[in-house]
Amino acid sequence: MLDTLQHAPRVAHGAPPSTLQWRDACQELRWGLLATPPSIAPKFLYDAHGCALYEAITTLPEYHLPRVERAILDRHQGAMLQLLPRGAELIDIGSGDGAKARRWLDAGIVRRYIGLDIAEDWLREVLRRGRQRYPGVQFDGVVTDLTWGLQLPLPREAERPRIFWYPGSSIGNFEPAAATALLAQMRAHMRPGDALVLAVDGPVEHARMVHAYDDAAGVTAAFNLNVLNVVNRTLGASFDATAFRHRAVFNAEASRIEMHLVSQHAQAIALGTGQVLRLQASEHIVTEHSYKHAPARAEQLLRGAGFDQLQRFGIDGEAYGVYLARIGHAESER
Repeated sequence: MLDTLQHAPRVAHGAPPSTLQWRDACQELRWGLLATPPSIAPKFLYDAHGCALYEAITTLPEYHLPRVERAILDRHQGAMLQLLPRGAELIDIGSGDGAKARRWLDAGIVRRYIGLDIAEDWLREVLRRGRQRYPGVQFDGVVTDLTWGLQLPLPREAERPRIFWYPGSSIGNFEPAAATALLAQMRAHMRPGDALVLAVDGPVEHARMVHAYDDAAGVTAAFNLNVLNVVNRTLGASFDATAFRHRAVFNAEASRIEMHLVSQHAQAIALGTGQVLRLQASEHIVTEHSYKHAPARAEQLLRGAGFDQLQRFGIDGEAYGVYLARIGHAESER
């Protein structure tokens, strides 16, 4: 019935777990800014202006990640389709504008799309456009924050296998233990016949990595500095973006790129409710960690989350990999 008579897109909402130290965006921002070192969660980078700047970043010559991912998928999509189930529910994690899911929708293997994203307006537009473009596919969504864990409050259609689709190497924005926990939650939602397709970036030449996060045109700097405007709007804070500069560094020991906002001079920033952030010259606020997992480390993350049927797809000369992890039917016989 679902293939011939689609209902209107349903949108469910996730909720923060009771164990969190903060209950809303204001508390989360203050909690991070008053920590040592002060930090702002990466999700706050993506207001409307931040999203537009990020889209511009993906077209920059220095930002090689989207091009490498696309090249891998273009080269290996046929082989991957041989391993993926048909008539599936596609769980598009961090769906954004939904564009990266189109290759699977166009391939005809998806009968239900479930987008997960923190931005409700954006997600609803993805569902609206998707329903128009793919009339034989049911479109639903979940408004949720992945830092709360994987939440899928919409019921699974019993007869459908699932494909979890997590592109963009976004798993690198999680600390390794949190990344393993998130992957384990995906594994817990899977059964024999299901699959995970996960993109993971790896370490490459130092200058190439740094330039990908600190481009010559200053677009990434504008993207990073814009988060201070988000904080000001959210908290009624007094950040002056001109008093900071963008910095990207590679922490080799942790194998991660770090994005910082570096204070240009000593300053005191009001955070509302009488709280003040005091910074000395050259002190910084952390806005993003992007872990670069070499293949052995990426496989360790997946195996630590309970996946044991792994295949890596890549191209010569690149550390970026797309992993396909399947749940075999043999597991049901154990």
